[in-house]
Amino acid sequence: MAVIRIDDPKAGSEGYTFEIEWCGVASLSNGETRNLSSESAINLCRSEVRTRGERDHDLPNIDISGVSVDTNQGRRDWVAGTFSSHSADSRRGSRYRFNCTVYYNSG
Repeated sequence: MAVIRIDDPKAGSEGYTFEIEWCGVASLSNGETRNLSSESAINLCRSEVRTRGERDHDLPNIDISGVSVDTNQGRRDWVAGTFSSHSADSRRGSRYRFNCTVYYNSG
């Protein structure tokens, strides 16, 4: 759906000329539309997990694995996966699970 609004502060009758370009979106089998591919959603989630893990939780050397789009009913806007983090002073890394909500229409 698109909404076009024209503000004319001078009022009166006059012709308007403009172009509209619509960038189509992928249509899913259930009728939903998405502007963002699954691969892009996964990459956005990976990036955010790394950023937040390092910044908020001081987790260095994050290695993300097993990441995919959640296909369960009602969770199709989720990306889920696991990651491990290895610190320089620890031989054994810790494993974590994560979920990201991704807004496919806006990224």
